[in-house]
Amino acid sequence: MHIHDLVTAHAQRTPDRLAVVSSAERITYRDLDARANQLARRLRDRQVRPGDKVGVQIARSPLSVIAALGVLKTGAAYVPLDVDYPPRRVAAMLEQSGSCVVVSPPERRGGPFRLTDLAFREPSGSRVGLAPPTRRCCSPRDRRVPLKPSGCRIERSCA
Repeated sequence: MHIHDLVTAHAQRTPDRLAVVSSAERITYRDLDARANQLARRLRDRQVRPGDKVGVQIARSPLSVIAALGVLKTGAAYVPLDVDYPPRRVAAMLEQSGSCVVVSPPERRGGPFRLTDLAFREPSGSRVGLAPPTRRCCSPRDRRVPLKPSGCRIERSCA
């Protein structure tokens, strides 16, 4: 059973219990599941399928939980993108991961998530400009995408 299945089951058993709490917002399991389902439907409308990768560029918040859950409900893997990363680093991460869509915060509170397509898809559903995935997500461990580490060398000197 996957995490999104557990959340859905919990939402059916105890819909009014709190699932996510922050200083600014409280979300019940019913709302969490409904909002994640709404995002999952929009991603499926964008032809996101199991095995695809979806970038999630949202600061840690209740919205990031909803976004990650919505991506997992499509069977895709999510690629967490820090909002403080420079644009070139984000672009490199998206290219390395082969992400097809990026989810970002809504423009207005309570509005729908913003979705940005990264690859053109032909009517047949095949992606143009991206290599097909080499393997499908098949276990909960595969749902996060490992990337090549990047960084800089820091040298220490003694005075």
